[in-house]
Amino acid sequence: MADLVKIQTTDNMEQVVSARELHEKLGILKRFSAWWDDQTSRLELKEGETYCTCGYTNANNQTFPDYLIPIDIAKHICMVSGGERAHIIRQYFILNAVTRLTITKAKLHERRSKLWKSDTSHQ
Repeated sequence: MADLVKIQTTDNMEQVVSARELHEKLGILKRFSAWWDDQTSRLELKEGETYCTCGYTNANNQTFPDYLIPIDIAKHICMVSGGERAHIIRQYFILNAVTRLTITKAKLHERRSKLWKSDTSHQ
């Protein structure tokens, strides 16, 4: 399940996925560019605001446009796509978010404990 859809983290700590990879993993039969046009229109996505453009190079060394979309947008696309694959991928995104939150809370708790111990040892 870990390789379902690769989740990337941007410099500002936002989690994003490749729209092209999501399209592939959802098993969408429609040509990617037409599908993406449908998504941007239906969801009113704006380049530079809700997604950014990047490149994808295939095994034949051909470059095609791709788009990095935030996890929340990817979850929404899965929800409206319907089907078992979409449900599984959406659950994967949700589980990943819960896991990240749990890890973040654990790290914060660990830091607080260390700070508290260092404060009490100086008294």
